[in-house]
Amino acid sequence: MILFYLNEAVRIFRRSSLNSLGMITITSIAIFVTSLTIIIIFGANEVEERIKSSIEFNIYLENGLSRSAIDSVRTEITKISAVRSVRFMSKEEAKKIFLKETGKDFEKVLDENPLPNSFVVLLTPNLVNESNIDRISQKIKDISGVIEVVYDYLIVIKLLRFLKSAQLFIYFFSIILIVLAVYLVYSNNKILIHNQQTLYSTMKLVGAKESTMRIPVILNGLIIGIISSFVCAVIYDLSWLLLTKVYAQIKLLRHIVIFNLLIFIIGISLGFLGSYLSSRQISIKSDPKR
Repeated sequence: MILFYLNEAVRIFRRSSLNSLGMITITSIAIFVTSLTIIIIFGANEVEERIKSSIEFNIYLENGLSRSAIDSVRTEITKISAVRSVRFMSKEEAKKIFLKETGKDFEKVLDENPLPNSFVVLLTPNLVNESNIDRISQKIKDISGVIEVVYDYLIVIKLLRFLKSAQLFIYFFSIILIVLAVYLVYSNNKILIHNQQTLYSTMKLVGAKESTMRIPVILNGLIIGIISSFVCAVIYDLSWLLLTKVYAQIKLLRHIVIFNLLIFIIGISLGFLGSYLSSRQISIKSDPKR
């Protein structure tokens, strides 16, 4: 019986070879974009985490603060829930960094070091977002002994907004292609069912079960999903292998097996959904009273 179902599914596939090729193409694109979406989602989340974890507040302190006053400022900063770490930077350390970055020694024209003592503050990524960065900065500014808080506000906000916009666009595009792929499988099988309406009606009259007539249609959709998945997997694997050859420091091979499994799950799901929906038409089309 299984062999019969497979033979019927292959016959359906070969009978509509041109339509099947079109469905494989669209389904492959849908799988490609859907899987790429997953990569981008995880990649964007990781990039966003790195951006947030690298946000650095430079907190400049008033001149002349005693050691106990500086420690008090540190204590107040650490009380802020979003603060991950606080590192003190003395005037001398700031001077060394200034000389290293600019190559200019201001003490040649100035009698004393004009750079203030400061704290370098890093934030907890999952507690930071576009709307609360300003509030965190203001809380620190309100601490007695702090004269200024500096960080790359515009760059950080633009990067976070770009990542969110890119994710929304990919989501929308993927949904359209997924729906299109399912619809194409559905509509193609629906046409095949309509063309074989007499056959299905005859089979039903002689006692054939609906499942017997529907299973080959569903298997045809699964075949399309498997072929499309294989095409995408080959493209991805070759691309990843080429990328690791060009950039030896990138280690992607350990993820290939899991990602290929994901591709086949997506492809088989798309093929099954489209063919299952269309196979339900058999019970309608084969009923003479309808």
